[in-house]
Amino acid sequence: SPELATQLLTVFGCVTRIADAISMMPVDHFTGIGGVQRAVTQRAPWLDKPNPEASWPTFAKQYVWSRLYDGNAFLSPIRNPLGRVIEVWMLDPTTVELVRLRAGEPIAVFVNGRPFVGDLIHIPGFMPPGATRGVNPIEAARMALNVGLSAQEYGAGFFGNSAIPAIVIKNPGQS
Repeated sequence: SPELATQLLTVFGCVTRIADAISMMPVDHFTGIGGVQRAVTQRAPWLDKPNPEASWPTFAKQYVWSRLYDGNAFLSPIRNPLGRVIEVWMLDPTTVELVRLRAGEPIAVFVNGRPFVGDLIHIPGFMPPGATRGVNPIEAARMALNVGLSAQEYGAGFFGNSAIPAIVIKNPGQS
């Protein structure tokens, strides 16, 4: 699970390093007029503060965390009466269920077991054909992560109990 994977320092270190780097990248707002991109003079306020609880760096870290630990990010934009985005909220990907009853039908979205009403932007990572969600990288690497967690636990117990490795080194050239 992502919770167990974060206990493996290599996984936690890599994810936080990537999230920190991406959250520090500049974000700007452009528009295209006649095939030419121009910076918008009045940036969308949600680019600096996506919602009342998160600054842009915090929001970016949540996005990276979702993608790297679940393989999916789910964003819910809130719009004003004119249809402009005024807030964006990151949903916990573990609470989102996507259900498609038959091929070609729309996907039903449930959050915490209840039908979701409103806008939802789903940004999957690697997504196999026919899937409704991106592949969870933690699940895909479960065996390797279990080996790493087991080795970390064994080493902590071994050295935590002041154990001394029982080894003998022999040099065949000398008696």
